[in-house]
Amino acid sequence: MSEALHQALANRDLKQLLAHLQRGEDVNAVDAQGMTLLHKATLLGDLELLDLLLAHGASPNALDPTGATPLHLAAAVGQVKLVERLLRAGSDIDLPDNHGYTPLQRAALTDQAEVIGLLIQKGANTGRVLHWATATGRKSILARLLSKGAPVDATDETGRTPLHEAATRGDLGIARFLLLYGANANARNRFGATPMHWAAWEGHIEILELLLENGAELNPRNEDGHTPLAYAQKRQHRLAAQWLQDRGATL
Repeated sequence: MSEALHQALANRDLKQLLAHLQRGEDVNAVDAQGMTLLHKATLLGDLELLDLLLAHGASPNALDPTGATPLHLAAAVGQVKLVERLLRAGSDIDLPDNHGYTPLQRAALTDQAEVIGLLIQKGANTGRVLHWATATGRKSILARLLSKGAPVDATDETGRTPLHEAATRGDLGIARFLLLYGANANARNRFGATPMHWAAWEGHIEILELLLENGAELNPRNEDGHTPLAYAQKRQHRLAAQWLQDRGATL
């Protein structure tokens, strides 16, 4: 009978759909492609259908074969009202799909500004998305996230900020961009390391220079007492080590 349910939805026949649901048919039944009725209503952008299905017990966290919930789908196409309704119904705002993308990442990939702002306002984890955008060099996505209120120093599970990531990767453009948005050049991860430590670890002299120009400490010590100069020497980055020493760096 699930086929009849899905056909009624495809036809947007609310009367027929309601009749099937009132007979106790499974509102979470999937079609041959593994899609639930709620996924399909979301793709149709039909709030009335969505409300009807939720009122009859449709799961807002049902997964399609790609691991996407209806919230992922609504976020990706900028359906603000559907996003709001799904969140009220209990959709998991930070659930990653099979590609590791959260609804916020899906919205960011397609530059859905209003949805991005809404998800951030509703408490979506911005750290994960900011780090992903930094690691992949997506400056436009970073700009959108930050303009919508994402904290520039949001941390990952190890306490690293996006600036730590940019410093590690040697991405001068992204590092400069983050600093313009107020990133803390002296932010510390869980182990006390600053962006200076990671720039030194990778031998990125231009990043070291940029950080110092933006207020970074020259000789911060991590929890083991090591300075950026110690990091550069440990990794045998002779030019970076010499550059630091020329500016008064110590071990």
